[in-house]
Amino acid sequence: MILRGGLAGLVALVLLVLFQAGDGDGSDGVSWFGSGSLTGQSRPGHDFGFGGVLRNDGDRSITLRSASFVGDVPPQQGLLRETLVFDLGNAGFGPGGAWWPDEELRPYTRPIDGYVVRPSEEVGLVFVVEIRGAGPMTWTEGTVTYERDGERRSVQGRLGLTLCPMTRGCG
Repeated sequence: MILRGGLAGLVALVLLVLFQAGDGDGSDGVSWFGSGSLTGQSRPGHDFGFGGVLRNDGDRSITLRSASFVGDVPPQQGLLRETLVFDLGNAGFGPGGAWWPDEELRPYTRPIDGYVVRPSEEVGLVFVVEIRGAGPMTWTEGTVTYERDGERRSVQGRLGLTLCPMTRGCG
């Protein structure tokens, strides 16, 4: 998720943000990065929002279409339920993670499909993970798919999102 400065106290889970690699860089000037390595506690039946930023350094607008995660997580444990986008012009938000929905950020978000990102623009991404099981879950990569000039393209990035059972932790 993307956290506003004052929201840090709102997060009721333990986060370990190491800010390791999280960059994806497309050959046409589109790049994105996640929150680095982030470990949170999982609660079956709850959603977790994981944030990122996408930048269009190309000379033409792009239209976002979808996002996906790669990891050894069976769908009965957890899955990427939706990806939302918001204008970073809503100052005070930055990458992070927390239970979703976040009532302060939610009104600013829109579905990813069809969202237009102009040249030199950055947008916030919220990857909403549906937690279905209690075991540890790790996603290592993510892909954002978009269109430029009618051609479908994608940019991949490394993730470090791990959700662990509240009762046992990751150990």
